[in-house]
Amino acid sequence: GIVDSERPLTREGQKKFRKFIQKRRFFFQNIDVFYQSELLRSKQTLQVMLEVLSISDRASIKTIKNIGPEGDCIQ
Repeated sequence: GIVDSERPLTREGQKKFRKFIQKRRFFFQNIDVFYQSELLRSKQTLQVMLEVLSISDRASIKTIKNIGPEGDCIQ
């Protein structure tokens, strides 16, 4: 199987998240710093968000290391 950290966001997940952000884009328009984990699907989810909001060029992205689905964060 695929290691959890390398598991991609599914097409269905992308579609659902895109719809979610489109309906709530107003709440996210003024955010200029975004945080993501090192997980592939976390990065892909953020990319979907930035595309929908059309702010890829001005967004600052910070990666939080050692955070996983269980919510553990070791820094």
